[in-house]
Amino acid sequence: MSSFRGIRAAVFCLAVLLGGFSVPGSAQAWTTLHNCSGGVPIAWAPGNPNTRWQLSSTYVSTDLSNNQVDSAINAAFAEWSEPGCSEFDAIQGPDIAGNPLDNNNSAEIIGFVESGWPASLGGSSTLAVTMPSWYQEPHCENIENADMVVNGVHHNWVIGNPSNWNQADLQSVIAHEAGHWVGFDHNNYAGSTLAASYSGGIGERTITCDDTEGVCAIYPGSGNACSADRYCDCGVGCNGGYCGGTPTGDDDDDDATAGDDDDDTTSGDDDDASGGDISGPCTGSADIFYETEPNDWENDEDVDWFQSAGGDTSLVGSLTCGNDGSRYTEDNDWFVVDFPCTDRARFTLDWKTNSDLDFYVYGSSGDALQQSVSAETEGPVFAEGDASGRVYVVVMCWEGENAAYEFLVDWEPFQGSGPGGDDDDTAGSDDDDTVAADDDDAGGDDDDAAGGDDDDSQVPERRGCSCYNTPSSEGSFATASLDGLDLSLALGGLGLIGLRRRRFSPRP
Repeated sequence: MSSFRGIRAAVFCLAVLLGGFSVPGSAQAWTTLHNCSGGVPIAWAPGNPNTRWQLSSTYVSTDLSNNQVDSAINAAFAEWSEPGCSEFDAIQGPDIAGNPLDNNNSAEIIGFVESGWPASLGGSSTLAVTMPSWYQEPHCENIENADMVVNGVHHNWVIGNPSNWNQADLQSVIAHEAGHWVGFDHNNYAGSTLAASYSGGIGERTITCDDTEGVCAIYPGSGNACSADRYCDCGVGCNGGYCGGTPTGDDDDDDATAGDDDDDTTSGDDDDASGGDISGPCTGSADIFYETEPNDWENDEDVDWFQSAGGDTSLVGSLTCGNDGSRYTEDNDWFVVDFPCTDRARFTLDWKTNSDLDFYVYGSSGDALQQSVSAETEGPVFAEGDASGRVYVVVMCWEGENAAYEFLVDWEPFQGSGPGGDDDDTAGSDDDDTVAADDDDAGGDDDDAAGGDDDDSQVPERRGCSCYNTPSSEGSFATASLDGLDLSLALGGLGLIGLRRRRFSPRP
């Protein structure tokens, strides 16, 4: 008999919508973990139940009671059992004094690691890992075993909507993980419980009609009962407790607003209970947010977290400078901003004091989006890049006077003329338009009160300091991560500060 295939950890990655093996379908987005020969998707063997899970009595949560954990896990698996067209069922077995990281037992164990998170499972941003296993060909047929481990070392677990950026709803995360336990990989259906981005709320608790089509395809049943449109095929409504006819307004009926749920055949229109869809353009209303100190990321609470409506967004704050011009040593302001959209952005930092301010912008997977580190003694300074979902911003002072500033995320079409236009101010220190007669263009001399040339080739470039140190990918091991890669910031004497993401990180 062949040995078990190496345990595979389902990977949950930020803004990366993965393809994969699946049973063909016209509008299908659901994706199986693996197909055996002949295109047969891997699944648990038929039976009632198909699978059993056991909560570890030795690897317990320090944030939630066992009753809360039991309820969240049962509700998550029950959601995958809800469609009447599927025979899938999972039950809870007795608690067990077992290690969910032990690949050699045959128990299906779910547990929490509260100290010593294994580096092999990913970095501190990893929220949970699901590890189903199956036999290699020619014995590939069924999922034989699965374990699930939840990261309690680096994350705070709640039941319900998180009240802080570094919290996560256990039921939502387990529902996502349960989808992998059932046999599914990430898919590209916006709003799916298995979409590759976590909304940060409770939207992932409920499956979509696309998830329903998947679970009914690999665990087919003879029933037709339903309690909501999402438990029927996409485009089919739940009427009188059975699937048939057209949906009532939309394919989900999670609220009273027709047409706004992403459980139909139109991808990209989800903006309510299903959550997680950030594929639309950034055309929402404008926001302005003000910093609250401390926000220097000395700990996870010292970060300003804002949820944007999806329009142009201003961050207003102030910095204590006092630096010596050789490294960042004083105040630094961190912002985490969630945008429900994806678009081209211009990032603008503006200030009026005699200071040299810099900014860095990172995406939710730790990818550098843009930065401005040129030597400027006043703003504005600009940079453009694509942004999507969660964005991390840090504003810092290199040297000069204490400064009040405004950081603007300006979505396309951009406000004003930007870096290519006439950015003149009263200091006469701008040299960025094409008007040769006004002493401030690329070829002109922008003499001010000091009588010097303040703004062209005589301006020194940034000091050759590698201020940010972004680690490489966390290896080839597939991690179940609602966050992303750790991002480390070298802040001179402050050392390394690790950023923790709240989205599914890119799959290796």
